[in-house]
Amino acid sequence: MFRLHVTHDYESKVVERWIRRGMKCFPAMMEISNSANARLYGLPHLGSTSYRLRRLHLVNINLDNSFPRKLSYGCPVLEDLKLDRCFLDPPEISSSTLKNLIVTGCTTHSGHVLTITAPALLFLLTW
Repeated sequence: MFRLHVTHDYESKVVERWIRRGMKCFPAMMEISNSANARLYGLPHLGSTSYRLRRLHLVNINLDNSFPRKLSYGCPVLEDLKLDRCFLDPPEISSSTLKNLIVTGCTTHSGHVLTITAPALLFLLTW
């Protein structure tokens, strides 16, 4: 398990380096939360280090256009995804292995609707 809670306003490259370093241990669960009000951090490229990742919990993270690809190809055994107060651009979640999805308080560009492609999904909660 890898857990990172960012409480201060650090440069993005510093936080991304911490995430990449934690992922080098090939965790089955990762939780990244950000309570620094000044900055939204992104999820760096994880490469092959996320192949064991089964559970992913993100709080107040900026998920850019590479996020759907990171889920589909970078997390081949991901089963549980929880997004809390994240910014989704584009608002898209795609995974062939995802079973449980919780999306709470997330935002998108106005007018865009969240699109979910998850054929194995058993549980969905959004609000």
